[in-house]
Amino acid sequence: MVTFETDNLIYNRFDLIYKDKNIERFLYEVDNETFAIDAHYKGNRASLNIWGKLFPQRVFNQVVYDIFERHLEIDFLDIRKSGNRFGDILESQSDIRVQLPETWEQLFSRVKAKNRSTIIRKKKNLRQQYGDLKLEVYHEEVPEEAVKQYFFWKKKSHGTDYHMSPRDYIQKYFVTDTLFLKAGETDASILFICQVEKTAYLENLAYNCKLSKFSPGFLLYGMALEELIKRGCSYLYLGGGDYGYKTRFGGEVSTVYTGVIQRKDIV
Repeated sequence: MVTFETDNLIYNRFDLIYKDKNIERFLYEVDNETFAIDAHYKGNRASLNIWGKLFPQRVFNQVVYDIFERHLEIDFLDIRKSGNRFGDILESQSDIRVQLPETWEQLFSRVKAKNRSTIIRKKKNLRQQYGDLKLEVYHEEVPEEAVKQYFFWKKKSHGTDYHMSPRDYIQKYFVTDTLFLKAGETDASILFICQVEKTAYLENLAYNCKLSKFSPGFLLYGMALEELIKRGCSYLYLGGGDYGYKTRFGGEVSTVYTGVIQRKDIV
C-alpha cells in the first residue's frame, strides 16, 4: 500500500473524525502499487481523505467517477487541499507545514540571527514586566476557562463568535492538546493542536492583545514546536494563509486544490 506523509493528518483520518462510520475505501492498482482513498458520505455529499496527497491523475479521476456512478444519492464531492487538480474546477491554495528536526536548537537555527535575538528579547521583556513565563499543556482535559479565554480573544481580534461551549469546540475541531501561556498571573496566549501519532495540525491560536508588543502568540507557537520535537513528532501542518509566523521556522509551502465537484461536472 502506498503511504503518504499526510496519512496521519487528523483531517485524513476518517476513522477518527467520523463517528457514523459511513466510510468506504477505494483501492486502485497502478504499476504494481496499491493506492487507497477513503470516502465519507453524508446526505447528498461525499468527501475524500486526500489532504496533501498527490495520486497518479488517473487514480484521482477514477475515484471521482466511481463515487458518482456507485452512489446515485451523491450530488456533491467536497475536495479539500488535494494534490491533484480536476480540470479547472478546483481552486489553488497554499498548504504549509514545518518539518521538525530532532532538536529545538536545529529548528531555532532556521531563524535568521536578527529574528532569534528579537524572540529572546521579547521573552525577556515579557518576563520582566509581567512575571515568569509558564507553559501549561493539557491533553484532552482542558479547563473550560482556558477555552472561554480563547473565545474572548478571538471575538476581540477577529469578531469570531463560535456559538458553542468549550467542550463542543474541543470535540468539533478534534483538539487533542491545548497549550496555554501565562506571564506571571496574566494570560498571554493559547494554542490548540490535533496530534495523531507523529503528525500534528495547528488548529488555531489566539493571544492577549494587550501584550501584542511582546508577540505572545508567536512565542507560544515556538514553544509548541519545541514541545512537539520533545514528543518525536515529524510534521506540524499549519493550513494555508499568509501569516508570517507560518514560514518563520522553515515552513514549507506547497500548492493544493480545494472546491466542490458536482455530478453535472462529470456527465
